[in-house]
Amino acid sequence: MTKPIMFAVIGDPIEHSISPLLHAAVFSRVGAAAAYERVHVRPDGLNAFVQGLRTGPYCGVNVTIPHKAAIVPLLDGLRGDALFAGAVNTVVRESAGGAVNTVVREGAGAGGAVREGARLFGYNTDMEGLSRAVRGCGYDYAGSVVCVYGTGGAALGAAAKAASCGAKEVRIVGRGAEKTGRVAERARAAGAAKITVFGTKQASDAVSGADIMIHATPLGMKGYGADFEGLAFLAALPPHALVYDCVYTPAETALARAARARGLSAETGLSMLVWQGLISDTLFLRAAGFEYGDAEILTEQIFKSVYNILEKELNAKG
Repeated sequence: MTKPIMFAVIGDPIEHSISPLLHAAVFSRVGAAAAYERVHVRPDGLNAFVQGLRTGPYCGVNVTIPHKAAIVPLLDGLRGDALFAGAVNTVVRESAGGAVNTVVREGAGAGGAVREGARLFGYNTDMEGLSRAVRGCGYDYAGSVVCVYGTGGAALGAAAKAASCGAKEVRIVGRGAEKTGRVAERARAAGAAKITVFGTKQASDAVSGADIMIHATPLGMKGYGADFEGLAFLAALPPHALVYDCVYTPAETALARAARARGLSAETGLSMLVWQGLISDTLFLRAAGFEYGDAEILTEQIFKSVYNILEKELNAKG
């Protein structure tokens, strides 16, 4: 029996991730001989893991909290949306068979160092995945006032994508001038939108008049151990606004529940998870030599099929 091509998701924590179920469903749907698993990688082990990735066993990995920004300087380059965000959620090994070659920095990663092994390139499929999820809710970044709550890798991507897609204004909410400033800088580089920053205690001012609020932190995530201290700021959102919570476990977060109770449109991160996963799979399978393209994978039929599988799993877990 032929050994499957291997992929994985890395993070800390990682036990909550349902990405293996997502990608297994896609691989099965398109008939790819590939497998996918979770790998717990702590921050102090990230460098060693990335160097090991150059020779095997994985042909590509997804990256989740807290490594999305930290992994960037360990790679040989960034491509696509990752160039704007400075954060990565998908890493592809250019030589799927693990062939050894010497590479020099290409793009934003690697710090100019020469490294042994296959070349590793970072992508940000979260950005397009979230954009597709927002459009699926009947909203669009173009011409909208978008408020991004958070300053990590997910927030970097969300703010940059909104700006690049023609948002009227991008508002960033977070703790610390340095962190919010970093997100603002990325958003300014990505588009011509007005960029405004707020502290977390100014959340009500930040969401006032916003068309779309994106929550891009781990607050409220199952197993994280912390949630919003209060959600009174939701009262400042206009009735037509969308609250998109990038957290997908639990299936209904406190933020989404409170938003719906106020009559607002609200969605948790499952749709984003599925879309970014499908986009990642087009990159993974192409790099591994499979002849599948966007037309075979990025379809509404596969999206709905995978979404239903994951929704059932999340509901079963409670």
